[in-house]
Amino acid sequence: MNEPLAASVSVVSGSLTAFLPTMSFEDQQDVILANLFAQRIARSERASGLNMDWLTNYKRRLQFLGWDATPAPDTYVPGPQPGPLAEEAVSHIAQLATQQMVTAGKQALHSLSEDGEALECFEDNALSKEKDTAIYQLLLCTRAGSYIDIVLYHQELKARNFAQRFLFANPENGVRVAANALERVRFNIRLFRQEWRNKVMISTARQNLNDVKKLPLIRPGNP
Repeated sequence: MNEPLAASVSVVSGSLTAFLPTMSFEDQQDVILANLFAQRIARSERASGLNMDWLTNYKRRLQFLGWDATPAPDTYVPGPQPGPLAEEAVSHIAQLATQQMVTAGKQALHSLSEDGEALECFEDNALSKEKDTAIYQLLLCTRAGSYIDIVLYHQELKARNFAQRFLFANPENGVRVAANALERVRFNIRLFRQEWRNKVMISTARQNLNDVKKLPLIRPGNP
């Protein structure tokens, strides 16, 4: 039996987002816009020294736009695994995500590893200017009634320097996990469309052209 496929996969600045077939094109674009907006502000304020707590700032901006994110009380984020970071991410999200979401996450990561342009965009945005910090997210999204349900995995890494394809290489001894987060998010899409979509679209219009890359979906094992 064929595995279920995500409807779409996109690099959104320093995050990788998989949309299940329940998501319309409009739904996907709204998640992308909100995510892009929150990342841009969090990254800008961290770079300027105004707010070094990237994750808290990122979530605060998303909550302002209608994302209600809370850690699930019955989950934990395990410590670093011996394999590549991409495999570690999948093992983490499996604590909260449905099997279909986990499959979509694996497929999204595989597609990212095979697309040089998208991977370059992802790494350019995930890495700090000093190249000693990498901050990225993996989002798995599905429509649930009038809301969008999202499993959000966040990781902040420290290293003297990051090699290319750092998600897919065996981790170097110098890579240290500075922060992990795993959360279930409910996105009030109606509120976003009524109150914020047009403003966010204007704010992110130029960035959207450069920092969003749609990937062809490739299942692991396909030629």
